[in-house]
Amino acid sequence: MPGGGVRLDSRNQRGPVQDFPASFGECRCRLAANSQTGGDSWAPVEMVPSLPGITCQGCMVRDSGRWLYSGPNGNAPSCDSCHGSPKCCSEELRKPCNYSSRCYESVWQSRNGVDWSGRTLVDAGPTGYSSVTPLAGTSDVGVLYERWAEGCAGS
Repeated sequence: MPGGGVRLDSRNQRGPVQDFPASFGECRCRLAANSQTGGDSWAPVEMVPSLPGITCQGCMVRDSGRWLYSGPNGNAPSCDSCHGSPKCCSEELRKPCNYSSRCYESVWQSRNGVDWSGRTLVDAGPTGYSSVTPLAGTSDVGVLYERWAEGCAGS
């Protein structure tokens, strides 16, 4: 982080885990914690409502004043504002995602690592763990991720 701090991004298991409170289950979002001591000590874990909390590994990097996050969204882009309501999502988009909502692999951007927007859909199919990296000399990013084939049990 600017000033030498470290930000930790984590998936949300949505339940009590060791010393963490069960209240994290209230938000279907990612979790984060900051350290100003290089990771020797950490501020309390906080919820990040602007990033979806699909129980899946994601990837966050900081590059030239912008932050990038990749991971599955769980909702089709056109369903985001209405949370999957039949009124604004087609039957195809309301189908349950394969493997615990791990679908609609996307990339988000942030200027501060806290407030996220500008989601870009990478793949609408069932996806999994991902990594994102800025591509040198461009404003583009590369995303490497798992993709399940129809009828297969794994990636």
